[in-house]
Amino acid sequence: NSYDAATLYRGYVLHMKGGKDAQENPVLKKYIHAKLEDGVYIMNFSDDEKALEVLAKSGLGNTGTVKAKKHEVVSAMFQNIKNPYKPQKGQGKKAMVSEQEGHDFCQSLKDELQNLHFSTQQEEGLLSRIQRRTILVPQQLQANSVRQEILEATGMDYSGKIHVAEQALSTGTLLELVYGVKDKDTFLGTVTKMDKKESDVIVTMITEPEHKTVVMSLGQASSVRRLRGAIFKEQS
Repeated sequence: NSYDAATLYRGYVLHMKGGKDAQENPVLKKYIHAKLEDGVYIMNFSDDEKALEVLAKSGLGNTGTVKAKKHEVVSAMFQNIKNPYKPQKGQGKKAMVSEQEGHDFCQSLKDELQNLHFSTQQEEGLLSRIQRRTILVPQQLQANSVRQEILEATGMDYSGKIHVAEQALSTGTLLELVYGVKDKDTFLGTVTKMDKKESDVIVTMITEPEHKTVVMSLGQASSVRRLRGAIFKEQS
């Protein structure tokens, strides 16, 4: 058989039966990428959560969950790839890419990430990996590889406080420590060191905007919060 044209789409498909055209719905119309036929549309959603959120606001009623075929998640960490930072055999260190080439390569990955329309959290998580040179090829830009972040821990959640502080230390993001309930003392800064002391963890941080070094207890803090927006302080 021959065809005049063929188009392959990838993404979310909205199938509606009866009712008005989705292009007349003020909530849905800005997410429509293409109309395939009456009641069938390719939608521009970043993830399942966003899709269900938009459909709920559109007035379509309870749509349940996103229908998808069962699939096996394949890790992108062990692909057969050529490392752009690795010297070629027999050429030694002189074959290493230049600083400008490395910068251009990272920028191309960032541009590719921008075109994928992931959620803010997924995008920031993958951007952090690009900046730390742990992503080497576009195929590793997978939304399902970014785990749900814990940005804040309070009260008796001691392990959560440690996890939040460790993430702030490893990514160079700002950490906020709050002490007290009524008369609160708040410290904001960059973590430089964490030390285990008997039943507590002591955090050394440089405060903002004072740039003073302080030593604080994680266990005694009523709230430990990492400011995710500061993730762009990481090396670019």
